[in-house]
Amino acid sequence: MVPVKEIPRKTKLTLAIIALFREFRYLRSSFVYPLLEVRGIKCNEESVKRKLQHMSDPKFGQKILMTPGEQFPEGQTSTGTHLIYCMKEKGHKLCDEWEINPFAIAFPQRRKPSPEEGEFSEEDVKVRNFWHALYICDVMASIYYGHILNGLGFIPQGKILSLMPDPEKTAMPFKRMYKGELVKGKLVLDGQWGTQFPNNPRKPSFSGLELENTNSINRSKLSPTSFKRKGIGYVDIEEKKTYREVFNTQPRPLPNLKILVATVNQAKSNSQREFVEEYVGSSDMFRFTTFPNQSKSTDPIFPFPEILTTPCQRAGMDPIPLYNMDHQSVGQHSRDAE
Repeated sequence: MVPVKEIPRKTKLTLAIIALFREFRYLRSSFVYPLLEVRGIKCNEESVKRKLQHMSDPKFGQKILMTPGEQFPEGQTSTGTHLIYCMKEKGHKLCDEWEINPFAIAFPQRRKPSPEEGEFSEEDVKVRNFWHALYICDVMASIYYGHILNGLGFIPQGKILSLMPDPEKTAMPFKRMYKGELVKGKLVLDGQWGTQFPNNPRKPSFSGLELENTNSINRSKLSPTSFKRKGIGYVDIEEKKTYREVFNTQPRPLPNLKILVATVNQAKSNSQREFVEEYVGSSDMFRFTTFPNQSKSTDPIFPFPEILTTPCQRAGMDPIPLYNMDHQSVGQHSRDAE
């Protein structure tokens, strides 16, 4: 239980902000207002800015948000007004007590310090691959934003996992020969969601996110983190429909799965697509796209819902948007589900 004195007032704005951070691990302050506005929450940018500051200020005794230290250059404690926030463990406990977003994912907690390191506050403990995790949240929040703007139903990853017998087992195994070498391993999606189309809501489409922001575009290596290895793995997973065994949702397994491969570099995106073309010729499983270069700067970055409607490159096939807003892609998704 969260101590009574540390519980914020249940205003609509407070509840809406908590629900957002329950759904997305990290959010830039410049994302919060657009996401609230598209949800129909009556507010303005200034009131949201003040609320975020209030919810993360220990002086008010209701600190349920925090500003991860990884965003600050060494020796600094602030980058100005455009901050990155995440919810403290206290906030997630409140969500459980208030039954906010019961299907949201309980993201891994920040690393616990070892006994040799002594006592740390939640803010002091560092996160592995912080910027990678932030970019995943940027893309997933933008995809969610695009769904609402375009009248599409959004099925969050937490909802999908809640329908599985064991929601913690999401690693998809693969094993495949490549040029005389046995390539095997397991792949875990960076994000996952489902889409319901207004004219065919009973046959949703499901997608997974593979975000590449640090790996080299060199396709000659088969290291565990290289896209070459992942590409081979996803081809195997698609051919064997392994995702149906892993995502054994009830009452029936996941019927289809597309992979959105997102990166900030067009050359890298082209290299990834070209490898799949060299390997299998053509594939409709992958959608290759880029998203805004989110460098570690103080400039505000806003949601980019166009990621949903901008044509994506495909291996050996014509580019198409992730979802055609005229819903012509429903027929394909329906066939995948059969």
